[in-house]
Amino acid sequence: MAMSQALIALYRSTGEHEWLNAATKALDFINGHFKDSDSGGYITAQPDPAAVGALTKPVHLLNENVQLVRAANLAHFYTGEQPYRDMAEHAMRYASAPDILDSRPFLANVVLV
Repeated sequence: MAMSQALIALYRSTGEHEWLNAATKALDFINGHFKDSDSGGYITAQPDPAAVGALTKPVHLLNENVQLVRAANLAHFYTGEQPYRDMAEHAMRYASAPDILDSRPFLANVVLV
């Protein structure tokens, strides 16, 4: 997620489309490999097939989903392509889920996005 943000920052600073293309390729990879259609959001890594118990569930990290919301939203802004807006909305569904919002008294990063 942070790599996509860095590539978009490079595009924003230089105006060179190669950086935006690299950022969108990274976002496409994330969307293809880490999207959790069951519970929303994006996972950090696929669980090990040999795992048992709680380790069989995918791990979601709030900060990574928030970073993805920001990167995908910027990619949508710069490209005008709907899939990046859809990514941002999907990650935001996880970041703004009641279980997440109720887990801490104030989530400034969620408010930011």
